[in-house]
Formats: sequence, C-alpha cells, structure tokens
Amino acid sequence: MSGKRIFISDIHLGDDDRYDDPVENRRARFIPAEHGRRLLSFLDKQIIEKADGIKDLVLLGDVFDTWVCPFDALPPTYDSIFNSRKNEPLLDRWRQIADSNINLYYVNGNHDYDLTEARLQAVIPGIITKPDGYEDQELGVHAEHGHRFTLFNQSYPDVADGLPIGYPITRLAEHLGGYVRGFKDLIGYMDEAFDLVTGRANIFEAILEGLAERAGAEQIKMSAQEVISVDEVKSLYKNMEYHDQPFKVGRKLASEGDLEKFGDRLSEKHGHKVVVFGHTHTAKIDKDSLFVKDRVYVNSGNWCGKEAHCVVVEPGENGKTAASLLCIDSGGEIVGDESRRILV
Repeated sequence: MSGKRIFISDIHLGDDDRYDDPVENRRARFIPAEHGRRLLSFLDKQIIEKADGIKDLVLLGDVFDTWVCPFDALPPTYDSIFNSRKNEPLLDRWRQIADSNINLYYVNGNHDYDLTEARLQAVIPGIITKPDGYEDQELGVHAEHGHRFTLFNQSYPDVADGLPIGYPITRLAEHLGGYVRGFKDLIGYMDEAFDLVTGRANIFEAILEGLAERAGAEQIKMSAQEVISVDEVKSLYKNMEYHDQPFKVGRKLASEGDLEKFGDRLSEKHGHKVVVFGHTHTAKIDKDSLFVKDRVYVNSGNWCGKEAHCVVVEPGENGKTAASLLCIDSGGEIVGDESRRILV
C-alpha cells in the first residue's frame, strides 16, 4: 500500500505536577511552553493536513513518561499524564489522527514499558498497540524503541516484576540534576572502587547506594500509598547479569550510546531493509555497514530537546524503499531539503 510511514519518539510527556515544579531541574523532560507548539504544529501541518499521503504514524516509545521525577516527589501516573490540561491538545490531535484514514500505532519504550492497550485505547480510541515493534513487510521496515538492547533499560521478567533498574537510577538522579550518562558518570557516584574492580562488591548495589548517598535518599516514593527503602531497591537488583563484572558493565554501557550495531544484527537476521529505533535521543541515518549491505539504520531522535526529527519511510523509485530523517523547526515545518533521503 502506498503512502508514507512516519515515526516519532521520545516526547516524554509528564503531568502538571512535573511541569509546574518550582525547582527547574526537577521538571519533566518535555516543557509544554518550549516544545508543545512545535509538536502540535507538526501534527497539524505534516500529518493531519497531509493525511491523504500518509499510511501510518508510529509513536515509537517514551511518549509518556512515568520515570522522570525526584525520589521524594509523587511520580507521574498514566492517569495524571492523560488528565494534564497541558497534554490535552496533543491527545486531541492523536485522537483526530486515529479517527482518520491514517493508522496510528504505539510501540512501548522503557519510560512507558507497562502502558497497556486497554489504558491507551481508553484515552485514544482506535490507536493500534505494537508492544513488540512495528513491521511493514511491503517496504521491509522494522521499528522499535531500542531499549531492550541496553543493560539498564531493558525489562528482566524475573527482576522486580520487569521494572528496569533504570527507573530507580532515574528517580535518584533527578534529585541531583537529571541525566546520568553512561558508566563514567555512575562511577563518579560510587564509593569502594577497589572492591568493585576486584569483584568483591555488587556493581548494581554500589551504583544505587552511591546515588542514594549523594541524593540523601533513604527511600523512594513509588505512589501516594507506597514507598520503598533504598535497601529494598538494592536487594531487588542485586543478582542482575554481570553484577560482579564491573568492566563488562562499563563496556556494555559505553556501547549503548549508538544502537546501530543492534539494528545491523536485526537486518542481518531478518532481512529488514530499514530499521528504526529511538531511545538514544540522538537522530541519525546511515546506509549499509561493513557486514550488512543494503540496509538503512535510522534513529528518530527526540521531541523534548533543542532539535526534533521525524523518520519517513515510503515507496521509492524502481521498487526500492526510501528512508528519510527530517529535522522539524519550531513552527512544525521541515528544515532544509530531503538530502538525507536514502534508497535501499
């Protein structure tokens, strides 16, 4: 079927408490006053007004964010996010799209890993959930958020009921001013480095303990009714893979800033022409690699920073598939030409 397949990810909508927190570095990643107009304009100008030429719009994870919140504040819930007065215009646009001739798909990320089809359908009727990823056999496309290839953000079913360790790390780090980027930052929070190097300490317990000490945290507020102690959190994650191999943890974290090699592996194994990820917040498009020929890897970047991007995949010339990474300006317009359009 002809028509464009458009992908956006990593919007990180919060709730009104996070948007209005008086302490700036405790606020949501998405700032409605800075980012909202750009996204609304994009949906109006590039999606709704051009609906006849679009087959699918895919929301590729971390659209709703229940993680970004300091440990001592009440974290967002899906109810509080969906009931936010500042999020309503965006939800309204997605309802319009789901009610049009465009297929609106939702793929879970790590910050919304437990958002269910029933909960999503209740607020955006007609949306199609794809928790395991989006596939388009006609154009040879596979798309997913990408977090399952990362150590801290993937779910382990037998650990903490699937809640990634990235959740308590994020909650503690938010009190300290935001992102923890990679192993180098985490090592800076930890004591007992010698014990880690010699394998006598559990790397994940040490990370959590170090962050908690710097944040002055003894417990994490999970909901209005529940708190969990830092010691309980440490016990949940103490037996993760590589718990006694700090250098292996470091190598894995160092390789997670760019997920392209994992896209290559998927292409090689399943024959995908185009693989689309989000998660890293770094937009990228690349054709081929040393070991996987005739494939395109694209990362959709994010919508909660200075730049915003969308990925477009559509039928190309001579039966090929065309993939583009497009930058979107503050008015929702495409910046520049389609020089980043690749045929495969």
